[in-house]
Amino acid sequence: MSAIEDLLRDALQDTPTPDASSYPGTVIRQRVHRARQRMAVVSGVAAAAVIAAVVVPLVSLNGGPATSKVQVGQSPRPHHSAAPTAQAAPFAGGTGYGVSCVDLRGRCVYVTDRGNTGQRQLVETNLRGRQLGHWPVPMSAQFVNSRNGVAWVWGGGDGAYPQSQLTFVDTNNGQTFTRTQPANDPITDVALDQSSSAWVATASAIVHVGVQGNALVTLGTVPIRSTDRIVVDQNNGHLWAWSHRDTLTEIMPTASGGARTGTTIGSSRQLFAMADNGRLWVRNRPRQLAQLDPTTESAGAPGPLTTGVLDLPGKPELVTPASGGIYVGFFGGGLAYYSSAAIAADGPPTARLSSPHAEVMSVALDNAAIFSTYGAQLERWKPSR
Repeated sequence: MSAIEDLLRDALQDTPTPDASSYPGTVIRQRVHRARQRMAVVSGVAAAAVIAAVVVPLVSLNGGPATSKVQVGQSPRPHHSAAPTAQAAPFAGGTGYGVSCVDLRGRCVYVTDRGNTGQRQLVETNLRGRQLGHWPVPMSAQFVNSRNGVAWVWGGGDGAYPQSQLTFVDTNNGQTFTRTQPANDPITDVALDQSSSAWVATASAIVHVGVQGNALVTLGTVPIRSTDRIVVDQNNGHLWAWSHRDTLTEIMPTASGGARTGTTIGSSRQLFAMADNGRLWVRNRPRQLAQLDPTTESAGAPGPLTTGVLDLPGKPELVTPASGGIYVGFFGGGLAYYSSAAIAADGPPTARLSSPHAEVMSVALDNAAIFSTYGAQLERWKPSR
């Protein structure tokens, strides 16, 4: 391999690439339509084939053709590598969209089609995938977040379903309530607090929603617009919201159901998840995660973090904490599991799964990753540790 090829590959690896996940309405645009996703995957493969076919011949000093070529579209070398594990196994009924397994009883819930009826339902299973119950939800339903028997389902706000809908399901008693958002105010993310009420990120604000009597009611509103991701710190009940305006904002709930804002950090680093130590998992570089400490991070737009970083073999798309580690899903497909020891050592991954492209992912009580692929197939992966 020539020195020029080495330089080009290193440059490709270190140069930030525009990423659709940093644009407004990330969840809406990236993950709502299966047909659109399949088309995007096919188009991506075709584009990759075209790029790979473009070569730049190096001309020799005497004007003749060179014996070496540089492939402009070749992927940069990963920071670390590990041998892929066996393939994931199908989970439950096989077909599913959003999935959530945050349940101390060892149960999962997921959104799926209701046969060929043109309707959708929320299904609850045990860890082996055996169905325990099901409840009807709107056809716009796409995502779900749950906590110990309470599930919040949402979707819509796009071309197919212009108005977002939010549905509450109590899997203990079967209660369901739905409310509809205005057409210009789609839901982009939902986080659940310790009482299982919902903090709903919309285009106009973050709304605290709960159940009173037989209806969903607004308990409070936080005037933060254009939120792409909202997560909860289970240690103190605070929330963190990240918007495409490159701002991280702390939200501190009040006893009345409202909230006040705390620390605000100017940050272009995409927020993925909450770590169990009160830090935030953020994208630090195109192929690097880091744990941002809100208590020490200065205001403004600081440069890349230099401590607590984790180099990756690809660009992260999903990060889901597990007991003693994290799962990472990559753009273009593949998953990796990092144990606490692997995180401390900056990799390599403890285990890797090479093929599936995970769209949404949750971690079950037994530490297995349950995820939905671009083909709306539910799969389960529990790597050897």
